[in-house]
Amino acid sequence: MNRICIIANPAARGVKARLEHLQRLTRNVVIKTTSGPGDAEAQTERAVAQGYETIVAAGGDGTINEVVNGIGTAHVALGILPMGTVNVFALELGIPFNLLAAWKVIRARKTRAIDLASANGHLFVQMAGVSFVLVGNGRFYGGPFALFSEADMQDGLLDICVFRSMNYLALMRYLRGLLFGSLTKFTDVEYFKARHLVVKADRHVPLEADGELAGHAPVEFSVRRRKLRVIVPE
Repeated sequence: MNRICIIANPAARGVKARLEHLQRLTRNVVIKTTSGPGDAEAQTERAVAQGYETIVAAGGDGTINEVVNGIGTAHVALGILPMGTVNVFALELGIPFNLLAAWKVIRARKTRAIDLASANGHLFVQMAGVSFVLVGNGRFYGGPFALFSEADMQDGLLDICVFRSMNYLALMRYLRGLLFGSLTKFTDVEYFKARHLVVKADRHVPLEADGELAGHAPVEFSVRRRKLRVIVPE
């Protein structure tokens, strides 16, 4: 029997009522709520040690990031119940935002092995950024905007976008390019793929991974091919 543990962020939108409804419909499922930053990762590590075969992240991209860091390369399946504000990773994988529809996807248990990216050892699944360098594992950035148009979560490569201009007018131009899908055609935007990347800075530049602060530059990026099993729709 497939043992399922749901790691839920109680601060996510409507999560309490929705999980109570879900719990009434299911059996053999344990729901654990988090108490603050870092707790989803810690609870996931315990769930892996306890032998759960599927661990479900119920929340937004930040909750998913913590759960992924708790799983690491363990041989368990990651399920997604999107309950955040944007839910970029769920959008990337085509997971429905409706709770019951997303739960049906988890119960069907079709898995896909995707690449596992890291920044200074901190794992991420969608995107990371440090100053004006963005590193993508998936296509989307900040919502349904395909910044990394050539990204493939199974190719063992990171997609990298470097913005060479750093002024207000350039930022407005970049934003328009993102909205209209023409960003990577700009002459001051460099787009390429790599397995490994080091970003250095001459000041204290923050690192963001899947929408969460994860350290500061310098940053070493790398990727391990198809090391994370994720439950996806048929």
